[in-house]
Amino acid sequence: MQYLLMIYGNEAGMQSAPKEAVTQMNAAYAAYSEAMGKAGVVLGGNRLRPTAEATTVRVKGGKTEVLDGPYADTKEQLGGYLPD
Repeated sequence: MQYLLMIYGNEAGMQSAPKEAVTQMNAAYAAYSEAMGKAGVVLGGNRLRPTAEATTVRVKGGKTEVLDGPYADTKEQLGGYLPD
């Protein structure tokens, strides 16, 4: 069985957070990622682009629509994933 760890964050909050808080959070995330790697439970993962660069793909009436730009009004954004 495989699992997908989805990482959500608040882009606006991260941009306005003090540099020290961001550094501390990144260090904690790096340590967690390293521990998962050493345990052999991570198959891979990637960081996603910011929501301002989002592309939405939909199928309506059998036709594919590709829309550029952020459309979801959310407080948190999907920032990356780690398949396991």
